[in-house]
Amino acid sequence: MARIPPPPPPLSTIGPMGPSAANMRLRDWFAGQLAPELLREAQTGDWLVRPGEKPSAKIAEFAYELADALLAARSNEVQP
Repeated sequence: MARIPPPPPPLSTIGPMGPSAANMRLRDWFAGQLAPELLREAQTGDWLVRPGEKPSAKIAEFAYELADALLAARSNEVQP
């Protein structure tokens, strides 16, 4: 049986970058940019996900840890 896709979000939640951009913070954007590469790394090595761990949860956790580090580095920049 074919799956029926979910309905689109209400127009009030659609931002200029798409449906999820209205509530997205820079931290979320950074984590989203990191996640695909972390997924590739998790599939080719064992440095990120240990036996018994759920890969998707570990990748999300690590993506946000890296996003936090990027934001911390960004806040330490010397402003001209």
